[in-house]
Amino acid sequence: MSDSERPKPTGGARGARIVAAMIAIFCLIFGLSYLYTGFQNGDQISIIVGFLIFSFFFSLIGSAWRTPVVNPLFRTVSVIKCDKCQYTEVRDFQRGDYMYKTLGKCKECEGEMFIRSIYTIPIQKTQLRAS
Repeated sequence: MSDSERPKPTGGARGARIVAAMIAIFCLIFGLSYLYTGFQNGDQISIIVGFLIFSFFFSLIGSAWRTPVVNPLFRTVSVIKCDKCQYTEVRDFQRGDYMYKTLGKCKECEGEMFIRSIYTIPIQKTQLRAS
């Protein structure tokens, strides 16, 4: 598989968390200021809005840090099979591959080789270092 066909790892997960934290801090400050002015002036609408913004802060913090962001990398492979002797070969996906594409003669029995399936498998961290 060439470098241009491989999916590029994205480092946006950290940036998204930083943006969520900044919005959450803004909501915390804004909500607390609404609560403070609402209690000072006796305005019930300001108190309700302050609680809503304050609860939005906890919602943002909980959702941003609860689920880990994983950017798995995948490898696409083509399974090639002979229609006579069932000889099977697995190779990296190549541009132009499609299901049941004939690829020539079998190495074992001179039968017709075709692509039986195309699928992706996750690449483990140890495989990433080796390639």
